[in-house]
Amino acid sequence: MIDSLLHPFMRGEDKVQVMLLDVGLHALVEQNPTESFLKFMRFTGPKLLKEVTKQENARSRRRRAPLRRQ
Repeated sequence: MIDSLLHPFMRGEDKVQVMLLDVGLHALVEQNPTESFLKFMRFTGPKLLKEVTKQENARSRRRRAPLRRQ
């Protein structure tokens, strides 16, 4: 149920926040901190790292982009 509600919102700049909310809600439901952490490291951690890196690279490119003269 959590996935069906949140996954449609995992787009754009809010993707990282929604991913973290998803993990937190699953952890609350499961009530097993060790298992939740291991699942996070296995499934969400790599995706989260990839998304943060992608967003940071995009920000960096925008800052370095030369100004176009008209």
